[in-house]
Amino acid sequence: MRDIGLDVHRDFCEVAIAEAGAVRSAGRSDTTPEAVELFAAGYKKAIELQVYDEYTAKIREALGRLAAQKYPPERESRTRERIGDRPPVPELVTEIVR
Repeated sequence: MRDIGLDVHRDFCEVAIAEAGAVRSAGRSDTTPEAVELFAAGYKKAIELQVYDEYTAKIREALGRLAAQKYPPERESRTRERIGDRPPVPELVTEIVR
C-alpha cells in the first residue's frame, strides 16, 4: 500500500510518499495562484459532497495558510462525527430492468 502526503506552504508544496515502511520525498514545487485555486476547488467539492473529516480539516487549515482572508480559521472541529452528521443514504434498488 502506498500513502501520499502533501505539505502545503505559502511559497512551496512538498510531496512525500510512504511505501513498504519507508518514507521518501517525491519533490518540491512552487505554490502558484493556479495551484491554490485547484486546491480550493478540491476542498469545495469535498464540502459539497458533505465530507467532513480530519482530511478536510487539514485541507482547510492549509488553505488558511495560503489565503488567510478567503479561508479564516474555523471555530469548529470536524475531526470526529458530529451530532447531526448523517452518512449518505444510498438509493435502494427495488427492481432490475433488463
